Amino acid sequence: MHRNIASRGGHIVGFVLMWGLLLGGVGCVGPFRLSLQYDPSDPPVVPGTIWPSGRVKLLILPAEDARANKAELGRTTSRGFTSVPIVASSGSPAQYVHDAMRMEFGRLGVVEVRDSESANRILAVEVREFSVNESTSYVGRI
Repeated sequence: MHRNIASRGGHIVGFVLMWGLLLGGVGCVGPFRLSLQYDPSDPPVVPGTIWPSGRVKLLILPAEDARANKAELGRTTSRGFTSVPIVASSGSPAQYVHDAMRMEFGRLGVVEVRDSESANRILAVEVREFSVNESTSYVGRI
């Protein structure tokens, strides 16, 4: 008899936990993970049309992440969820900006150099804002 009560009690507890997770667990959703990889889809500008090719020798320093909250990229409240954080699953905002600068200046025909002695220009970038927030629309800021 004791076994049956425990067995029934276990089933009831399992049933209640299952429904609690299905109905009330929406607010317990973990962070939304976003992969940060710079991959432009627009056609490149013809090299040399903005700067004469080879004349600018640019050293692009690593971007500094100066954001107040480095742990999150933003929040999402879509699909009826309570506010869920958006975090980077790979990469970082600073690396994303650095990669974008390298690619875009390269697409313009700017020669990137690896040391300050070879450079006639040095680019230092500070990332102060890098966010995306989603509700019924997306708002992103860099």
